[in-house]
Amino acid sequence: MSRWRQAPWPVIFVICTVMFGVLALFWGQFADPESDRLWTAAPFFGAAMTWWFVRQRRQEREQAGFDADQHREVEQAVLHGQAPSDPAGWPGARTLLARHRGQLHRHRRTPLLFGLVGLAFCVLGVADGSTVDYLAGAVMFLVAGAGFASSARLGRNLDAAEAALDAAENRPGSGLKPI
Repeated sequence: MSRWRQAPWPVIFVICTVMFGVLALFWGQFADPESDRLWTAAPFFGAAMTWWFVRQRRQEREQAGFDADQHREVEQAVLHGQAPSDPAGWPGARTLLARHRGQLHRHRRTPLLFGLVGLAFCVLGVADGSTVDYLAGAVMFLVAGAGFASSARLGRNLDAAEAALDAAENRPGSGLKPI
């Protein structure tokens, strides 16, 4: 996750564009690869997602009050469950901790949504006898499982980062906040 968050915007654009194209071809929305719709829709989707990722990064930096290099170091420390090495980054690390906890709380339901969509695809596969629906359901279940595992790991890392910050600031532990 942290490498994806640190990728430069041209890399994010290419990955989002290719992912949209592959998914669109897989689901048959743009079944004809010669169609102009796929080649125009994919870059627009990639541009929109790139804009969103860049905007999120900028908001995080502004809330924490960092420049880009210092933000990268502090965010890496927080996401890996450590306190930043520079004491000047500790207040910003607390801000990032609060932001990531809020995001984690809001996005805990996302894997459940993917699991339900996977279940719907499996039901469609039974009804239609379609192998493609079974494969789509299996992919959705895998994404849901990865989402649950990622959320749990991020929660543990945020708890560890908060404990490391408390220890680094020589503050008694305020107790780990439940997510």
